[in-house]
Amino acid sequence: MKLIRAAAMVLTAVMLGGCFFGSASTGDDRADLVSGDLVGVWQNNAGDTLTFEQNGQFAANNLPYEEFEDFPGALPGDFDPVRDKLPASGSWEVAASREDPSGPRNRVKLYVKELAGRPAAVGAEMWAEKQDQSVVLAFYIGDPDLRDRRLFQKTPR
Repeated sequence: MKLIRAAAMVLTAVMLGGCFFGSASTGDDRADLVSGDLVGVWQNNAGDTLTFEQNGQFAANNLPYEEFEDFPGALPGDFDPVRDKLPASGSWEVAASREDPSGPRNRVKLYVKELAGRPAAVGAEMWAEKQDQSVVLAFYIGDPDLRDRRLFQKTPR
């Protein structure tokens, strides 16, 4: 009985350790951006682009629809994510995360003023991360712990 109890305690500790301390990765993959780092065209593997202008404006040819599902009326009523693209435009800013306000400026806040050709007043967030020797921008879809993300890489000038 003591062996079973000890095994249960060890298993519980291992499981809680994974929840509180994350994966085996020990490095901090957060990038620290200044606004100039963001300016330019960013593209994902599907060919979708985000263009960040020096004046704080952005344009996108297809944002992840999952970013707007929780905003009633933001998506057109007949929107089909398989068939339709989700172009958007608005303004942007770089900030630190809410969880670590004195940490790296790795949050990209998008203030969407036009979505799918219609006026909008919604927001979305991207996260700047170090990947290999470069920086990527990530939209996290659903639970961030699952690492389901849409990644954008900066295109060469």
